[in-house]
Amino acid sequence: MTTEWSYKKIFSAKLAGGKRDHAACIVLDVSTSMFGLLGKSLQETTITLIGALQKLGLENYGIIVFGSKIRLVKTNEQTWGS
Repeated sequence: MTTEWSYKKIFSAKLAGGKRDHAACIVLDVSTSMFGLLGKSLQETTITLIGALQKLGLENYGIIVFGSKIRLVKTNEQTWGS
């Protein structure tokens, strides 16, 4: 199906019912295998994804990074500025 990028039903405003509560968890590999171009690409993709989530008004997401250790960077309850 060709939509010419005009099919926006998934982004339509919800007119009835309760507010949807979405949550996401972004898990990032920061091990030594991700140095160089892979690491730079991961960084750019993460920034783009977080920007898209904020533009959609979705602040309910967490960020976990792992390499030699696993670290929780942001819980889904924390705001981005805290």
